Amino acid sequence: MKTIQFKYVRSEYVKALRFFLVRQWLTTRNLLMWVPLIAFFTYLWHDDGTSYVTTLIAIIAIFSGVIGVLVFFLQPFFFIKRNASFTSEHTVTFSDDEVSLRNELIDSKLRWGLFNKVLENKDAYILSGKSNLLIIPKLAFANEEARMEVESLFRKKLG
Repeated sequence: MKTIQFKYVRSEYVKALRFFLVRQWLTTRNLLMWVPLIAFFTYLWHDDGTSYVTTLIAIIAIFSGVIGVLVFFLQPFFFIKRNASFTSEHTVTFSDDEVSLRNELIDSKLRWGLFNKVLENKDAYILSGKSNLLIIPKLAFANEEARMEVESLFRKKLG
């Protein structure tokens, strides 16, 4: 069992959330959808000039791109603003059975089965599931040994 305490740093939280969003978008399903669409659009564009279909596809692509950029840049800030517990002290305990999360508004025990993967960037670990997301800053660990112990538990529970 390992317990850590931390307060989120806004910039690190935003970086971790953006990292998660990019990793979620770069899935095989999304690539299988967008690559053929872009190839088809390119074919139509170079085939016989601009047509109604080409223009419609271009508008859809631009609209999708704008939405994607807005989500990438604005969603983390709206998430922080809506999350009242963001500024409070968090206590997270990792055990073989569960992840316990406590702060001034939350006291919950999350079974490992709620998470299906762990992502890592230079600042944080991101535990994610179908509808769960938990960002653990690496600075929360007292030393390298504690971080490695929890990282080993992540690998054991989430692969």
